[in-house]
Amino acid sequence: MERQLWAPWRISYILGPKPDECVFCIPDTEEEDEERLILHRGKNCFVIMNKYPYNNGHIMVCPYRHVMDLGDLDADTIHEIMDYLQFCTKVLKANFHCPGINIGLNMGEAAGAGIREHLHFHLVPRWNGDSSFLAVMDGVRTMPQYLSDTYAALKPYFKNAPTHRKEAPPMRYVKVLILALFFFLCLVFLFQNQNVLSQKLTLELNLLAIPKMTSIELPFYFIILVSFLAGCVMALLLLLWDRMRLSAHILQQTWRISNLENENHKLVEDMGKLANADEDDRPSMFARIKAQYLKAREDRKAKKGHRAAAKAAQEAGAPADSAPSD
Repeated sequence: MERQLWAPWRISYILGPKPDECVFCIPDTEEEDEERLILHRGKNCFVIMNKYPYNNGHIMVCPYRHVMDLGDLDADTIHEIMDYLQFCTKVLKANFHCPGINIGLNMGEAAGAGIREHLHFHLVPRWNGDSSFLAVMDGVRTMPQYLSDTYAALKPYFKNAPTHRKEAPPMRYVKVLILALFFFLCLVFLFQNQNVLSQKLTLELNLLAIPKMTSIELPFYFIILVSFLAGCVMALLLLLWDRMRLSAHILQQTWRISNLENENHKLVEDMGKLANADEDDRPSMFARIKAQYLKAREDRKAKKGHRAAAKAAQEAGAPADSAPSD
């Protein structure tokens, strides 16, 4: 049986007028944090209570960036959000002793997002039987605690929150100053040692089977510059190689996803044909669709097993062709 979290008292907020400014785009100062029910500020996201809670203790984790798609967030922000979601579950269980917690993201108005322009993750404490007949039949929800009391109870827990803090703006200028100082010291070194750096050297290469080779006289600073440029080129080549491997992996995964989507689309079409077929033809048609689906699944498993075996054989130093297949 499907279970639902009923919240009909929120319809007045969903259908009612919204403020012109985004409620999740908070100011940099912390003076209004208690009024806004902000429990904690991190480096890339913050924790805030819901003013229109589904249940007592309903809190949210929001990124500072005003984005509506999860794919627009960088990896550091996503990792920090997950850290705070994990920490908030511990806080809710410690304070409310709730046996369960609903954790989710409604991305887009069609998915039920009240404020779709700014992503926010929900954490809703749940108790057995908390959806009583009052909420289902009459749109009445029992909230056993004022929001201000809940805020006061939860706020002390965040003293031990994960150490994601915003970097102070002056720190950027310190980094620039350190870089400028390093560049200045390099220039001073070059000017003070230009006589040594201007000395000319002759490079030699003497191997067993190759006649001795001697270069023309080269300034010492030229050798240093060429070595530095060679190191930069090598580093760029390594980065390019790593990027190419990553791109190949992404293309491979995209190809797999495309194949799965095509199979899913074909399955949906076949199920539509099955629904419109005659009663006498349905058993045989269903058996055929099921056989095709099972065969495709077995083919995917066989290919996956062969790739895993080939990879294991390659890591062990054996030829890829010798890897056993399914």
